[in-house]
Amino acid sequence: MSIAVARGVMSPRQPIGLDRLLEEASKTSYLAKYLREITPKLGYPDYYESGPPSELKKAANVNVMYPVGGGIYIHVYTPPGGSETGYRRYVAIEPPKPPRELVEAVEVKIAELIDETMVVESDEEKKNLLLKLVDQVTVIVDTPVNYRIQLLKINRIRRVMVYREDYDYLRYYLVRDKVGLGPLEPLIRDPFIEDITCDGVGPIYIVHKVFGPLETNIVFRSEEELDKFILPG
Repeated sequence: MSIAVARGVMSPRQPIGLDRLLEEASKTSYLAKYLREITPKLGYPDYYESGPPSELKKAANVNVMYPVGGGIYIHVYTPPGGSETGYRRYVAIEPPKPPRELVEAVEVKIAELIDETMVVESDEEKKNLLLKLVDQVTVIVDTPVNYRIQLLKINRIRRVMVYREDYDYLRYYLVRDKVGLGPLEPLIRDPFIEDITCDGVGPIYIVHKVFGPLETNIVFRSEEELDKFILPG
């Protein structure tokens, strides 16, 4: 896979870990898409598989990416020309969300299978049970599916057809939202985060062990959205 970059944008030196980053992008379509979007302005970021080194604490300008597991990548950078808030940016790159109708259909079929004998004591057990149920109520197909029509017929079908490209994304978001901490999951997975701050509607801010205070791309856009996260169910 080749990812185009605007002429003259990249630094004279080759970014650290570029070969590994491009290898990851060749296997991960949403990472490749993100890189295509940011490289014209920022160039390729330095890529650190084990996280950013402590010597970057003194760097005035940064453009760094690292993985935190589960298909999540973190991009920390200094906005060209600065930002309105004065903070550097922390972007959590997650798999794309599956169609809402697909998630609803799978949740309906899972609810039909759950009974009082399914007792779990840990998050890991809950995750394993959830993924087992997902496998039981879905069938993977190689052609795109009209999930809206399928949802309308949900009471007349035994298993939900899932387009192969959507399957892993479905599993990720069901686990993230049912077992993990929803939109905060990337932050919880990142071992370099020391503090997370949410003062209400707006972006989440963090304190990073290497880069200090950062503004994230995780945003609560309304009081209703915030309330759903704080008071789920």
